[in-house]
Amino acid sequence: MKKIKTSGSPTEDSKEYILKLLSGESIKGITHMAIGDGTPTTNKLGSEKGRRSILEVTGTGNEREFEALFEADYPATDVSISEVGLIANASHEVGGSGTYIAVTTLASPTIKRAGVDAVYITYKLKY
Repeated sequence: MKKIKTSGSPTEDSKEYILKLLSGESIKGITHMAIGDGTPTTNKLGSEKGRRSILEVTGTGNEREFEALFEADYPATDVSISEVGLIANASHEVGGSGTYIAVTTLASPTIKRAGVDAVYITYKLKY
């Protein structure tokens, strides 16, 4: 299994999302992690290729780590993972609904071969 540890900054969209949470609106927190093979914009991945549910959240204070597993058979094609994002209130479909809370570009892409490589990603987010 390949493991990736990364961190990123909050997106512009995350500020509005946090204000909604603080005002008591009924919305979900960070639910999914996404991978892509492009370059992220300020508010989303450039070329999203897969999404998985967050498995575990750890941390204290203004720092959290979010973990997700991209199984060997998902996505069904090879991907050169160059970008990772955290999505709140997300659907499971690639490119589906949700608000990107944070996005980052990996220092060096990780090749994920379909049917061969499982990839476990830990994403550190600090406010």
